[in-house]
Amino acid sequence: MKLFHVVLAIACFACCSPMAQGTPNAASVPLIIIHNRAYVEVQLERRDRSMRPARFWVDNGNPELAISEPLARDLGLDLSKTGKNEDGMAVAAVELPRLLIGGLQIQTEAVSANVLLGNVHVFAEKDVDGILPSTILKRYQVRFDYPGRRFTIGEPGALKPRGIRIACTVHPSTGMVLMTAKIAGKSYDMTLDMGSAFTLVSESLAQQWATQHSDWPQLSGAIGAANMLGAPYEAASPMMRVPSLELGSGKVQNAAVASMPKNFFDWYSQKTSRPAVGAIGGNVLKSFRFLIDYPASAVYLERQIQPPQHEFDLVGLVLAPSRDRDRYFAIRSIARQHGKPVLEGLQTGDKVLKIDGVDTKGKTLAEVIDALRGEPGSHRSLLLERKGAQLTFNAAVVRLL
Repeated sequence: MKLFHVVLAIACFACCSPMAQGTPNAASVPLIIIHNRAYVEVQLERRDRSMRPARFWVDNGNPELAISEPLARDLGLDLSKTGKNEDGMAVAAVELPRLLIGGLQIQTEAVSANVLLGNVHVFAEKDVDGILPSTILKRYQVRFDYPGRRFTIGEPGALKPRGIRIACTVHPSTGMVLMTAKIAGKSYDMTLDMGSAFTLVSESLAQQWATQHSDWPQLSGAIGAANMLGAPYEAASPMMRVPSLELGSGKVQNAAVASMPKNFFDWYSQKTSRPAVGAIGGNVLKSFRFLIDYPASAVYLERQIQPPQHEFDLVGLVLAPSRDRDRYFAIRSIARQHGKPVLEGLQTGDKVLKIDGVDTKGKTLAEVIDALRGEPGSHRSLLLERKGAQLTFNAAVVRLL
């Protein structure tokens, strides 16, 4: 009789266990790449238990879990606990409901969530509902397959590592990943930052390289994917190509980097296990399939492809999107190379209304930058607004860097 009860208990446990019910311990979904940034589709539970699809920006260089106000209202969340975040933005603290990625329930209980209040453009692209931060990812194994456009997330031990193991450090609170990168034969502490469209280094390091390596291709002004926000510092941000950037066994030749002001990396290093002088972003990472095993503090480079060769064939403008409801794009600066601007006749503050007849209103920064690309020697017709008057400018596409 006792044996029967034991067998019955085991059977009942097996039937009721998550594994028996088919609950996955890993899931794979499409990886959406826009402007070198990574996005995934998730599902969140509304108050009526229905599931609401949403697009989240995978930003493992950011510990803050944030969602948009429209998403929060659709989910029926209580927005009464208001305040400001560290950037001074109005937020409401909430408890995030059940979150699924490809059927895998993601643990969010210990992570505070903020709703970004108001009609502000705070995400990289339109129709992005939230940020999937490092504080959530740090509990999992996460595979980023940029060439194959797949994102896989699994509980510890669920994903089999492939490739050569590279040790990294994971900050126990923020989940930020720090590893050693080798550039031109020297080692530097840099983060892996899928939230950044571009690889960044401190301004002081960029200035040091510019002085010591005058033969490296250089320009002034954050163009292309380095034009991430249109912030004031992007107007004259030094950019250059380094001969090689090595991550363990992986090597990217002629990798492009942009610089950030010193205070950014001072702030950034407060979230890493030791001070960082750079962040390896999407323009380099998109050449790889790699696994971050957060619990094991390891990165595995599993595959590498050759990066695009001519990512800077474009009209050399640094653009700044407005934050108002109309969302227009103004010229922040004209890129400078060899001591002179790459375009004559355009002015800082000119509003770009149309590119080759296509209205820029309602477009994202990435879409407008892509419209400036083309074959060197070709031209883009820009309809501009300057001091209330409209004018047309025929802008040349140039191979920069």
